[in-house]
Amino acid sequence: MWPILLRNLIGTWLICGFWDWILYYSPLAASFKPYKIIEDYPTFRQMKHDAFWTTSATCTATMIEVILCHFWAVGALNYDSSLMASPVKSLIWALFLTHIREPHFYSVHRFMHPWRVEGIPDVGKFFYKHFHSLHHKSYNTTAFSGTSMHPVESTCYYSAALLAIPFGCNPVIPVALLIDCGIAAWLGHSGFVFPGTGDFYHNIHHTNFDANYGTPNVPLDWLFGTFAKNEDSVADVWEKSSQVTGKAGNETAVHAADDKSKSD
Repeated sequence: MWPILLRNLIGTWLICGFWDWILYYSPLAASFKPYKIIEDYPTFRQMKHDAFWTTSATCTATMIEVILCHFWAVGALNYDSSLMASPVKSLIWALFLTHIREPHFYSVHRFMHPWRVEGIPDVGKFFYKHFHSLHHKSYNTTAFSGTSMHPVESTCYYSAALLAIPFGCNPVIPVALLIDCGIAAWLGHSGFVFPGTGDFYHNIHHTNFDANYGTPNVPLDWLFGTFAKNEDSVADVWEKSSQVTGKAGNETAVHAADDKSKSD
């Protein structure tokens, strides 16, 4: 199974490394600077941090893929022998792959943030402090920030591949879910609104923490009242809460607080 790990690591570094180089270091970088969501560039310290943990997360994703391959190989999991064995099912998954996994992402992500619900233990606060806070060290995001996660979180995140297992989909579908998880996160964290991959609303989440847990693909933040159209709107999400929220309510140090210098 080692070729799977090699393929995934090469793919991760090619996509994240190439996209960060294009946006931050290439001859074209100066033309993109006006479209940077946060004016300052991230520090090189953060980039190294993010590259390490995104590499770790790719190993986690590979572990899930390898385990699935083993179970498929030994006949422990039923699956379609080809996409055309169930063409309608395969077409639905192909067309709505991202939309099907978005509720999974929202649920995992929301679970790992403080719940701020009076009268019950705040399990989310525990998970944020010990696991998810590592992702939020990527305050000023780049492509490598996308899956810069603690192994517990990356396992939960990439477990989206399991969504297709009960449906007996051809193995290409769970693998496509893994790929979609990776590429969507990497490009969505680029930090630029042009050339078009940076997620402005998710960037508000990285700077203010307590809103925009999902993505606009499936409007679950709007449905559950956690959508903030700008940074000032984060306070409106929690106007009925007696707790301190947003930047002031974040108890975990981020790189921006540790080192505000621009990268060279």
